[in-house]
Amino acid sequence: MSAGLSPHDFSAAGTRRQSELGSRRYDSDATILLVGFIGAGKKTLGFIASAALRRRFIDFEAFFQGRVQSSPQEFAATHGFARYRELEVEICQEIIAKHRTGCVVAGLGVTASLPRPGVWDTLTQQHPVIYVRRNKADLQQLIGGDPARFERIFEIGNAFYESISNFDFFNLTQEVTRRGGNTVHASLKLKEIERVFVAFLLRIFGKPKQQLFSVDAFSEAHTYALHLSLNDLEERDDLDDLDTGADAINLLLVYEDYSHERVMERLSRHMTILRTHTRIPIIIDAKADSRMTLTSYYTFLENLQRVAPDAFTISIATNPLIIKEIHSAKSHSRMIVVHDQSGPLGLETPDTLISSIRSLLQQLKPEALRLVGKRATHENTLSCVAYRQKLRDDLNIPVIAYNECSEGRASMILNPTLSPLTIYSNSNVALSMQQAQQALSSLSLQPKKSFMIVGQDVRLSLSPAMHNTAYNSGASHTSTTTKRSRICPMSKTF
Repeated sequence: MSAGLSPHDFSAAGTRRQSELGSRRYDSDATILLVGFIGAGKKTLGFIASAALRRRFIDFEAFFQGRVQSSPQEFAATHGFARYRELEVEICQEIIAKHRTGCVVAGLGVTASLPRPGVWDTLTQQHPVIYVRRNKADLQQLIGGDPARFERIFEIGNAFYESISNFDFFNLTQEVTRRGGNTVHASLKLKEIERVFVAFLLRIFGKPKQQLFSVDAFSEAHTYALHLSLNDLEERDDLDDLDTGADAINLLLVYEDYSHERVMERLSRHMTILRTHTRIPIIIDAKADSRMTLTSYYTFLENLQRVAPDAFTISIATNPLIIKEIHSAKSHSRMIVVHDQSGPLGLETPDTLISSIRSLLQQLKPEALRLVGKRATHENTLSCVAYRQKLRDDLNIPVIAYNECSEGRASMILNPTLSPLTIYSNSNVALSMQQAQQALSSLSLQPKKSFMIVGQDVRLSLSPAMHNTAYNSGASHTSTTTKRSRICPMSKTF
């Protein structure tokens, strides 16, 4: 890392770049650049990306050695650090010029050297530049030295890598992970990170991997979003219970999260943790707050695109020009425009509000709309349902609408798209899966199903017991077994 620099040397460039970045959409074969500290795992992730996407892998250190017949460390020791920095910038530019497509390049910018103005800005417009993060304590152990010196190196390096990149990926391979009281072995963790990182890259290029037999979370098939906060994740030792049957995760971020000193480091780490434990879409729900300036809210909405969420929310009260800029700067994430109303939702909502919402959405072209009312009564439920359907027909995009209060729970049940779900059974503003399933079954909105396990010897089959235990959570389905020695009479079974 370069001596004589400070984090402030990169802050202005980073701020300018965020506002001038343009779209995070790239050609399908655009070369991927991995940057970050030594020991962050760039080479490992580079090999993974190269194999999964069938691209050539280029390691900066190996390329440097082939160019000057000396390792970067040997060259710096022989010719001085200043000359090494000049050559590093020159070789970085040579690599990109020769390998603009079909490659994965790891290890650029090792010394936090700033090329001529605009070089990194141009790179981020044409290539995904991914800052590979890693646990700070692990990096300190690898880099070694005096703690105060490491802290300075980390501050400078972190500011530099944030300023030259447009995506964040947190590498968890070295962190101790426990599941069900057992430690997860390193080989299994690497396999998990491989799955998560490849899926991350596919989302960047607009090719998200669809899970077999999974329903589209934005469909009207009575889908649910599990609502969590960063504090919820940090307070839970075992995250396996996140697999509640939800169709998406709604990760709530509030003012205290925005103002956190390491908000992007914290967010990218928890995104990797969530991706490791679940396979469903993740929606980042950034709440607007009167305590933060419009510029701060706008900057954070831009920055959260770095973790390539499946979807994100933005307040309808935001300046339309800013919403358009965010929409243009995002990659392939879905943008959900949200409107929180102080009173209940329903057909009695003023026509002027409906008209303004319709007009605004026609300009902004979001992928979905979410409306949340407050202080509802039981009488508001059917009115809320009719209101949602009217907007759905007018706008022709997914519309999520419900009243968020104890008296509005029926509207959550009848809302068919991404109703709020909680893992806490005593919540007043969200449902548990058991409550939702029982309600839908009672209303005949979810028909009863029977599953049958058929085989020659089904005496020891655990499937019926597992199914029936699972369906005790509220669904009205059952599971049985039947023994058949031949396939032919199968039709008689049904």
